[in-house]
Amino acid sequence: MGKRYEGVDGVSRRGFLKRALIGVGGGMVVLAGVGGRWLPSAMRRRAAEFPDDSIFAPAKKHGRRS
Repeated sequence: MGKRYEGVDGVSRRGFLKRALIGVGGGMVVLAGVGGRWLPSAMRRRAAEFPDDSIFAPAKKHGRRS
């Protein structure tokens, strides 16, 4: 039998799956951390308040135009 060289053929299926699993797990941890930071700030948002004469204030009447 000849010597068996590791890494000559590239990446083995087992090695790829190990690294892919670690990568997916790491990605989930990062997304959970970022999502946890964004979630409270989104819950604190309020609707903007504009003066009555502002062009950005929503219309009070939705009448039909002729």
